[in-house]
Amino acid sequence: MDFDADLNTPDTSDGALDWTGVAHLLNIPGCEPSLAGLGPTRPMLVPQQLLYFGVENITPPEAAAIRDHAIKVISREEALSD
Repeated sequence: MDFDADLNTPDTSDGALDWTGVAHLLNIPGCEPSLAGLGPTRPMLVPQQLLYFGVENITPPEAAAIRDHAIKVISREEALSD
């Protein structure tokens, strides 16, 4: 569990895997092909398999990816208020 979405690509971050891990699992455009293809399938995950629970640190490129891929998000604020 992490407060970050980790949906940045190398172009939208400093390139550290910590910021880009989920983007590579989803094979988001701009990912490093050798990392996005590590698993038995490509993408390794589809957006419907992902739920962000308790996330609060979302960069503008990550927000766009969440919107574009219809990824379900329950923010930390929403979780705490329920």
